[in-house]
Amino acid sequence: MSPRCRQDRDPTRQIRIRPHERAAPALPPRPDPEAFAAPVPARRPSRASLSRSISIFIQYCMRVGRMTGVMHRTQPLLHCPQWPAMFALPEPVDALLVAAADAARAHSGWDVYRKHVVGALVMCRAPQTANELSALFRDFASTTRFGSSPLSLPRKNVTIVLPAPVSHRIDLLVNLAGRPGGERVLRRGLVSALVTMRLPDDVAAILALVHDYLACTAADARVPGWPLRRVLEPESPKPGRRALDAD
Repeated sequence: MSPRCRQDRDPTRQIRIRPHERAAPALPPRPDPEAFAAPVPARRPSRASLSRSISIFIQYCMRVGRMTGVMHRTQPLLHCPQWPAMFALPEPVDALLVAAADAARAHSGWDVYRKHVVGALVMCRAPQTANELSALFRDFASTTRFGSSPLSLPRKNVTIVLPAPVSHRIDLLVNLAGRPGGERVLRRGLVSALVTMRLPDDVAAILALVHDYLACTAADARVPGWPLRRVLEPESPKPGRRALDAD
């Protein structure tokens, strides 16, 4: 056998394929004539179906906002990120707060707790000027409702979960009261003063206050003197005294 034949029969021999000998690419499948038939016109969705789809989309956006921390100005407070905060409240003040929440819950059957009463007071009953805040703190320090000044009473650490815009609003009000010419206060002082001096005694008035609070949006937490974005920040501030400057 000639060397040429042995070379042709060698399976390890690499065979070079010329460009014109390469296999042609496979052709796409033949299109189905029925696929080009006239499409069936879609039915126009009813108004109820369209409203249901919009409602589902809004709920989805709110759910994503709660997970990512993104807030919108029209977002209800209860759909905003919820942040736990600890307040060292005087014991009689905390007892007054618990009694108000229990009375409202027993009278209406609603799930009313301390967080709802505190949020309602901060959103609907808190002063928004330095002079009004100073007057509130002076009245709170001089009240004899508990037998002595609330500032001298033993305190109790209470954890209250509040919507992020409400927590930002507390920071802004505390900073507003601490400006030159105002009283130096802390977050716990503001909450204690609101519970002591601005909490209604009537259960019906408490329920109306909570009802107004549940209807508030994130934009309602804005404090005059600061831009709206101050109460829409998704990140929780670090513990300690918080210094804010008006823009």
